[in-house]
Formats: sequence, C-alpha cells, structure tokens
Amino acid sequence: MAIITTTTFSQVIACSDSAAEKLRVLATLFDFDNDGWLSQSELTGFLVTLAHVLHAIGYFKTPISEEEAESTVLRCLHDVGVSNQQVTTDVCEVASV
Repeated sequence: MAIITTTTFSQVIACSDSAAEKLRVLATLFDFDNDGWLSQSELTGFLVTLAHVLHAIGYFKTPISEEEAESTVLRCLHDVGVSNQQVTTDVCEVASV
C-alpha cells in the first residue's frame, strides 16, 4: 500500500486544475488496490489525510482521529443508501468522480 503524504495531498489541492480533476487525481491516489473503486478503508484514509491538511493550514483546530473518520465515512455511506455489505467491498467508483 502506498503512503499518501499531506504534502502530496496539498500539492494536488493547490494545483490550478479544476475541482473535478483534483478529485479525480486524489481518488486515483487513494485507490491503493487499483480496482477503480474506493473501499471504506480507502475513503477513511482520504478523509484522515484531508483533515490533516486542513489542520495544518489552520482550518481545523484539532485533527480528527482515525475512529472519527471511519464513523463519518460509515454515516455518509448509510445516508446515501450504501448497505453494510457494500461498505466492506467497493463503495465509490473512481471513474464517476
């Protein structure tokens, strides 16, 4: 599994590409198994890294924990109608970003 640093994440956010292109690049970076989908753990990693970047630039006063990120991902998936069965497999198609 590759490690995505907050520096890499920040560089993608700061580039001049469109928001859709930035999301596509970030989703691809976090698709560690290269299956074209983001799993629950990949989405959680994405959220944790985003929170660290936002904390580093002063937007968040305290970083979120891995548990808080996982809870947020599960709640969001539930809200959009993704079942627990789907959560453990593929939940977000990278191509649709």
